[in-house]
Amino acid sequence: MKKLPTKINILGIPYRVKYCDTPEICSCDKEEPALGWLNFDTSVMRVFKGKRSREQIWKTIWHEILHAIFSETKLFKYVGKQEEKIIETISAALPTVKFD
Repeated sequence: MKKLPTKINILGIPYRVKYCDTPEICSCDKEEPALGWLNFDTSVMRVFKGKRSREQIWKTIWHEILHAIFSETKLFKYVGKQEEKIIETISAALPTVKFD
């Protein structure tokens, strides 16, 4: 994918994607900066862009997409405290998938 998305439809829910210049702006908690954050109430995904590579940005986008999927499908109920580790692992693997 050449262009970074500004809109993503996840399980029928349209999310707007906003890119941030600093990790503090992307966080829901100003005390703890984040690379990405998903606001379920406003359907807005924030992604820290800064001087990161496209691969790093895409990993964060996939990470937030997976949070939306886990939330909307209620998968988080089954994985509990392991949710972040599972999402981190899958979001690191997804960008490596190559299509012929």
